[in-house]
Amino acid sequence: MLTSHTPSSPLRRRIQRGLEGLFGPFEQIDERPARELLSPEALALFQRMSAIDRAHSLRVHQWLVDRGYDQEELLTAALLHDCGKAAAPISVWQRTLKVLLKRFAPGWWKELAAPAPPDSWRYPFHVLHAHPRIGAAWAREAGCSELTCWLIEQHETPPSSIHPHADLLWALEFADATS
Repeated sequence: MLTSHTPSSPLRRRIQRGLEGLFGPFEQIDERPARELLSPEALALFQRMSAIDRAHSLRVHQWLVDRGYDQEELLTAALLHDCGKAAAPISVWQRTLKVLLKRFAPGWWKELAAPAPPDSWRYPFHVLHAHPRIGAAWAREAGCSELTCWLIEQHETPPSSIHPHADLLWALEFADATS
């Protein structure tokens, strides 16, 4: 649960998220939903995330709850979908560059996000690109369900309408994009 109004336009949301990345979350973060839903192992994953990623994940979770979603696997995925970003420290400028390059120069993004050793300056970009896969592996190790892990792994992939859980993936992706 968050106590402040979330901006309505995508540009305003991006600006607010960027400022939060520099100065910390603007709203009071109530992590109770994570403590109530997640197993101790999954909660440890949640708590490894940066404050900005935890706040974002709680907004995604709340968006789904507000619209009547109550599937435990989906709500768990909402809280953990970005946990793979904890594999490297990621700054605001790196997050911003990802958004800009994916939108305006996808070829450059692909090159920048290619696998890199952990001590490389490119490693945070690789983590930004691979965080769904990294997060799904960590969630699996933490004992999360296969559906939860699949949702985490696929949350940046356009859903296939023929997959039996495409509706849940669509909901997660939409909540992620609007939160």
